[in-house]
This record gives sequence, structure tokens and C-alpha cells, in this order.
Amino acid sequence: MNEDQIADWIKAVFQYKDRGQQLETNRDFLLTLVLTGFRREESEFLLWSSVDLKYGHITSINPKNGEPHTLPMGDFLLELMQKRYSQATTKWVFPSAKSSSGHIVNISKIRQKIDKSCGVEFSFHDLRRTFRSIAENLDYARYTIKRLLNHKEEDDRDVTASYVQVSERKLREAMNAIEDIVLGEYKSTIFSKVES
Repeated sequence: MNEDQIADWIKAVFQYKDRGQQLETNRDFLLTLVLTGFRREESEFLLWSSVDLKYGHITSINPKNGEPHTLPMGDFLLELMQKRYSQATTKWVFPSAKSSSGHIVNISKIRQKIDKSCGVEFSFHDLRRTFRSIAENLDYARYTIKRLLNHKEEDDRDVTASYVQVSERKLREAMNAIEDIVLGEYKSTIFSKVES
């Protein structure tokens, strides 16, 4: 998605209504994808034991390399997770009563309904690409972006990569800046909805 489409997409996500949406699981799942850059499978398998509400961290397991990837949450995502935790009845952050696994699995039908309602076609991986594009357009350093996306250094000749430590403060700043762009003018309205 380009930045011009994000506002329409966010509006469609927040206006999406369907059966079984009392806990807004599908909405919160999509928001988590775009606000973390996690892959679909990483978020589907997200456990409450991987969400640190005290210090504001979220950890996924990369399906490609099996390694944990921990990020500080932006302010909005932290509030969203606090709201979800207060309603939690299972170990899954995004539970599903219909799924045999107990968590949501590939909600493509919902994605397609949102596509249709806002006229913006997107794949789940497009949300990861959107996250990355926003980070790059904010002019964060290459190592910060790699750390946000859990990418390994491809060039073994880059000896600097193993020495660079991206600060927690810098990562949280980036996460909040990305939230500001994704949520745009809706951020204050959305915050009040999350709090209620």
C-alpha cells in the first residue's frame, strides 16, 4: 500500500463489522501486522507469554529461521494489547472458536471484504512491506530497519553489522513514528475507542 491508500484502508479496518467481532480479533490482528511488520504466521501463533505488557515488548517466532524476534511496541499497540489481555480467555492473543488450533488461521475472506469496502487490494505480506516502506521513508538507518524486520545481514563482508547495537529508545521511537503514519488522523479517535 502506498501512503495515500493507508487512510482509506485504516478506516475500512475500523469500520469492518461482521459476526463474531465482539472482541475485534480480526481488526486487531490486521493492525498488529501493519504495526509490527510481522508475517501472518508469526501473528497467528502469537501467545500471551510472548507479550510483555509491563515493559511493552512483543516477541514473534520467525517461521523462516525459527528465531525469536522481540520489538518494543508503539504506544497504540501497547494499549491495544492491554485491552485484548483484559478480555483474554485463552493462551492465544488472537483466538478462534472455529479453528482446531484455537487461534485464527488465514483470514483471507475478511481481508477480501476489507479490500472490497475500501478499494485497496492488499495481501497480508503487503502489510509487512508497508511497515518496511514507512520505516525507510522515515530515514531510519539500515541497521534499524533490519532490526525492526528481523533481517539478517546478507553481506558477510560487512563486519560492522555484528558490532552495531540499535538502542531500545531508537526502536520504540521508530515504532511510534510508524504508528503515527499508519493511523494518521484517526490515531486520537482510535485511542479513545481502544480505551472504551
